[in-house]
Amino acid sequence: MSTDIDVSLFKYLVQGVKDYAIFALDPAGYIVSWNPGAQRAKGYTESEVIGKHFSIFYTPDSIAADHPQNELLAALRDGSYEEEGWRLRKSGERFWANVVITALYNEAGTHIGFAKITRDLTERKKSELLTAQSVENLRQTEEVFNLLVSAVKDYAIFIMDPTGHIRTWNAGAQRIKGYLPKEIIGKHFSQFYTEEANAVKHPDFELREAIANGSYEEEGIRIRKDGTEFWASITITTILDGDRVAGFVKVTRDLTERKNYESDLEAARDEAILANQLKSKFVASISHEIRTPLSGIVGLSELISRDDECSADIRQTGGRIFEAAKQLLSILNDLLDFSKLEAGKCLRKMCRLMCVM
Repeated sequence: MSTDIDVSLFKYLVQGVKDYAIFALDPAGYIVSWNPGAQRAKGYTESEVIGKHFSIFYTPDSIAADHPQNELLAALRDGSYEEEGWRLRKSGERFWANVVITALYNEAGTHIGFAKITRDLTERKKSELLTAQSVENLRQTEEVFNLLVSAVKDYAIFIMDPTGHIRTWNAGAQRIKGYLPKEIIGKHFSQFYTEEANAVKHPDFELREAIANGSYEEEGIRIRKDGTEFWASITITTILDGDRVAGFVKVTRDLTERKNYESDLEAARDEAILANQLKSKFVASISHEIRTPLSGIVGLSELISRDDECSADIRQTGGRIFEAAKQLLSILNDLLDFSKLEAGKCLRKMCRLMCVM
C-alpha cells in the first residue's frame, strides 16, 4: 500500500465529520483511513475496514460488472467521479448513497490514491420512491376514474391534484361548465368561482375543509366558460395515499332549474298569501256591509210578523221576509266560514309543496 498519503493529517481534518463517510484509498482501491462518519454510515469500525478493498461496500451485481474499478478509472481520467446508487452496510442492508471519488496527486504529480466521500441519502430516496408511487397510484386512480365517469353527462366529475389543478375532465363537466378538456386540464378550479368568492379565497377554504373532514359539500353560484352564473351543488372528496393527500375528486351538479323553480314557488306562495289576505278582507268587508242592513231587516220583519195590530196579510208577508232574511244571513255566515277554511287549506298545500322540494 502507498505510504505517501499523510494519514494523520487526513484524520485530523475529517475526524469530527459524522454526516459524511470520508476516507482515503491507495491507488489500488484499498482503504487507508476511516472517519466517524464512515463508521456511522457503513457500520464498520476502523480496525475492521483498514486494508480492505472498497468494493466490499458494493452489491454483488456491481462487483460482477467491475463497477468499483470502473469508478477509479473514471476518477483518474476526469479528476473525479460522482454517482448515486445502492451500497451495502456491514449488516448487509442496502442504502442509497451519493458518492464522490477524487484522484489524489503529490507535489511531483504522482498519483498517490483517492479521496472518497459518501453521503447516505436513503431517506431522500424513500421519499422520492413514495412520491413516485403516489403519482403512479394517482395515475391508476385516474385511469379507473375516467372509465367510470367519462360517459356521465348529468354531473361534472373530475380529479384535481393536491393544489387544486384539474387533471381529468368528463362529458358532464364539459356540458355543465362549457370547457373542452384541452381548455381546462392543468388550470386551477378557482376559475369556476365568482370574483367575490376568489377575493376571500373560498376555493382554498373548500380544499382545507375537505382535507380536515374527508369531504366538503355546499350549494352556491358558479361560473361557466361564457361567464354566465349557475346554481351548483358541489362535493369535494379527498384522495389519500396512506397519510398523504394525493388529490381530490370534485362532483358538481347544475341545480339552476331547481333553484328557479324554488324561487317561482316562493313567489307563488307570497302571491297566494296576499290573495288570501285580500279575499279575507273583501269577504269581511262585504259581510259587514250586508250584515248590518240585513240584521235590521230580520228584526223589523220579525216585529211585523208578530204585531197583532197588523192585518193577517201584512203579518204573513212580514213572516216570509223574516224567513228569507234569516236564510240569507245563514248563507252569508257560511260563505265567510268557507272563505277562512279555503285560505287555510291553500296555505297548508303550499307548505307541503315547499317541504317536498
